[in-house]
Amino acid sequence: MSRFSRILKILIITFACIGVFLFLETIAFSSGGIPTLQEYLNKVKNAPKPQNTIVVEAINYTSSENASLKKVAEFKGLNDVLLWEKEGGWIEWKVHIPEDGLYNMALLYYTLPGKGLGVELSVLIDGKLPYKEAQKITFPRVWKDVTGIRKDKKGNDLRPKCEEAPRWQKMDFIDTEGFYNKALPFYFTKGEHKIRLVSIREPVALKQLIIYNPEMPPTYNEYINI
Repeated sequence: MSRFSRILKILIITFACIGVFLFLETIAFSSGGIPTLQEYLNKVKNAPKPQNTIVVEAINYTSSENASLKKVAEFKGLNDVLLWEKEGGWIEWKVHIPEDGLYNMALLYYTLPGKGLGVELSVLIDGKLPYKEAQKITFPRVWKDVTGIRKDKKGNDLRPKCEEAPRWQKMDFIDTEGFYNKALPFYFTKGEHKIRLVSIREPVALKQLIIYNPEMPPTYNEYINI
């Protein structure tokens, strides 16, 4: 190999390393401004939790990109359903929030045939991730046993065989990693907002996005005076 060839090879490797470094720096910079859930809660922990429920019909989405969507009049017993037939892309809804405060969010969904994995979505509020834990939220499939406990040739117990038993489910947005054991909170100011779901994995049928707060249990004094 000539001296020129060696120098050229060194330059190519050097520039490739610089490119990778800059790429990683870009990722680190872009995610650096996103708070953790705990940091987010520290800022909004004293916010009220209004007793409002906002139901958004999935078919009334206002924008989408690279999402394989189909509106159907009926699907598995429910009317006016949005089929997200292939993973990928995003959809967005405009919603009106009547009061400032922290809200939970839930999906009424039905898993479609895919890889047999849970549906994974990201949620953005007004174009931004509210916190890092919102980057990947899993909505599980439903499974059922189709055999009893089996045994191998040595008499050891084997797990029953399972098959999917899909059905409509209303599930809160929860922390996929399980570190936060409540429904994920989202802070909204009064007025119009955009809620975007980004498909990471698996197709899904959507009926409703629900923004709500559960009913507060009565205080002791309220309870004894009922």
